[in-house]
Amino acid sequence: MGQTFKSDFFHGLSEADIATVLMYFEEAEFLKDTMLMTEGVAGDEMMLIMTGRVSVKVQGYYVKSFGAGTIMGEISLIDNGARTASIFALTDVAVLKLTTTSWLRLQNEQPKIFAKLNFNLNCIMAQKFRSTVQMIHQLHAEVHKLEAKLGDVSFKKFKQILTKPLF
Repeated sequence: MGQTFKSDFFHGLSEADIATVLMYFEEAEFLKDTMLMTEGVAGDEMMLIMTGRVSVKVQGYYVKSFGAGTIMGEISLIDNGARTASIFALTDVAVLKLTTTSWLRLQNEQPKIFAKLNFNLNCIMAQKFRSTVQMIHQLHAEVHKLEAKLGDVSFKKFKQILTKPLF
């Protein structure tokens, strides 16, 4: 863990602060094609990718892939709830894992550093939420195009599903 990581999660932290934070993480490695997180299964940790690349799937459908410096599982870190997606290793992957217990310990032991990390985590989650909303808008636009081509009757049920409130 002696190397410096480029990650938005560490934005604004000094090298010394990052070294302190890294003491709260555990290292883990996953082989290519291994599932790191399973959609619908409760979790209590997030992971920071050190090396390798992963794929994100929701309900079995590919959403995106990402690599070093990216965090994943942050929602379950906070609420210990069900994972919102499945994560698969596209290559061999090395990660740093941060459990909810360690996150809360960091909060108690390093409150100034924790405040910066918590702000960064909120910014990352907001960015992911905005990206998701943008994808929903694009999906709605495609549905409207299909509806115009095939008529309202064919897409009535589909449209009802898409227009259900998210929250």
